[in-house]
Amino acid sequence: MNTDHWILLGGWLLFVLLHSLMAAEWSKRICRLAMGRWFIYYRLLYSLFAFITLGAVLVWQFSITSVVLGPFSILKWLPGLPAGLLGLFLMGASIRKYFF
Repeated sequence: MNTDHWILLGGWLLFVLLHSLMAAEWSKRICRLAMGRWFIYYRLLYSLFAFITLGAVLVWQFSITSVVLGPFSILKWLPGLPAGLLGLFLMGASIRKYFF
């Protein structure tokens, strides 16, 4: 693995760790105490943070080249497409249920 791949691995691990920590109840209690009346914006800040950090990791992931995987090809994406679409559907259903 070259340096780009190590950075990608670190980015994914950092994203997962921070995302999970921010979602933990004990973390929310600490933020509630620290933010006071501004805690009503915690969910918005959490969502923005998750969106921006996920975007950053994905931009890096798609910008690096891999000797093992070779150049980009749509044929490599086709097997994962059903799982990705199912994930998008589940995310949409969860968001709809939570906010509406």
